[in-house]
Amino acid sequence: MIITIFSIILFFSSQNMDVVDKLQEKFLGVETLKADFLQSTSSGTSISGKFYFKKKNKHRIELDNNIIISDGKTIWNNNLERKKVVILI
Repeated sequence: MIITIFSIILFFSSQNMDVVDKLQEKFLGVETLKADFLQSTSSGTSISGKFYFKKKNKHRIELDNNIIISDGKTIWNNNLERKKVVILI
């Protein structure tokens, strides 16, 4: 009985690893990525925007009043409403 359970676990583990390996291979081949998102809280507040990714740790997040950009070293937070930019190094 124990050998049967172990065999089943081993079988499904190897299948899951194949899926994980395929996902990892696909992810490593991604050069750019764009996604629309919606973040909601339990209190009913929500934020929507766009997320961009480019290989080598470049990110951009566009919200209604903010654009956040990073080159992997520095982050620029551009507040469109106040017309101010905060730079984090």
